[in-house]
Amino acid sequence: MLYPISHSVEIFDTFVHLGLTGGMRKINKGFTLIELLITLVIAAILVTIAVPNFSGLIQNNRLITQTNNLIADLNYARSESIKRGVPITISPSDGNWANGWKVALDDADEDDFLRIASASQQGLTIKTESADPIVFAASGSATSDSPSNFTVCDARGNDYGRVISIAVTGRVAIEHAEANCA
Repeated sequence: MLYPISHSVEIFDTFVHLGLTGGMRKINKGFTLIELLITLVIAAILVTIAVPNFSGLIQNNRLITQTNNLIADLNYARSESIKRGVPITISPSDGNWANGWKVALDDADEDDFLRIASASQQGLTIKTESADPIVFAASGSATSDSPSNFTVCDARGNDYGRVISIAVTGRVAIEHAEANCA
């Protein structure tokens, strides 16, 4: 005898409530303690692997950011010298490039700066041959007594250092030479 579908569902529900389904059990909602513990163990393993790589990424980003900030300000000083037709000076704050730098007109007053950069991030150093300011002539070229190379380093040493070079023409670029972070 065939029953309509709705009647078959009612019969199945009756079997389920009476426990006569032969091994079918009530459907549980949620997670068991074992499932939660396994999930926590997997998450802990992933975090243990990811954290050391993440700290290296942060160090690389700090170094790259500091290098790019210095390059941007050197290019800014050069472009301002060409645009204004006057020499522009970029000089280290307190005699050390790691303490920041200031971009100013060559004959500017002490408080008349075009741009001021703050100190480098903790753990980064900026080295050059001298603490002399860099002067870009009205043509955009660097004067002969300006430092020609900067080395931006962190505690990891030469393998991660970056060398910024300033050509006599005033062009600023990152060199692919090994950094001297010592």
